[in-house]
Amino acid sequence: MNRILRSALVLTLIGTTHLASADDTKALACGNAKITVSPARVQGGQKVLQDFLVNISQPNSNQIFKFSPENDFLQLRCDSKRDGDAIVLVNHYCGGSGCCESNFSIIDLKTYKVLLSANARQKGNHSAAETILGKKIKPFSCGRTQDELCYSAKFE
Repeated sequence: MNRILRSALVLTLIGTTHLASADDTKALACGNAKITVSPARVQGGQKVLQDFLVNISQPNSNQIFKFSPENDFLQLRCDSKRDGDAIVLVNHYCGGSGCCESNFSIIDLKTYKVLLSANARQKGNHSAAETILGKKIKPFSCGRTQDELCYSAKFE
């Protein structure tokens, strides 16, 4: 699968915000869409056992998006563009000193089209994401709200 698709994020939420472990899979609802995330797993700091898997299912369709644990954090929330179109906003970033904390993917829930890929690990793409959404992006507040999911890769 090409790198841009791998970086593509999918998700939808309206549920419980939590920091999830590898055994913790929660389902969130965003309109008619149900979203689940399976956390990434890495062995020995190098060998990828499983990518982050974001599954979006709707009454007549299903789509799985993969995100590499190269970026060890994945935050998701259901949102909308200024015109009201429902999207999943994904922040897929790493925690190192050379990493930007805003590396977004935007997925259109109606078409599953990836409007923006999280492929700007060092410089981020916050401005591009706000341009696509047509509004400011509120910061993720993992663990403090009920409408976000937050994951980190599990290192075994």
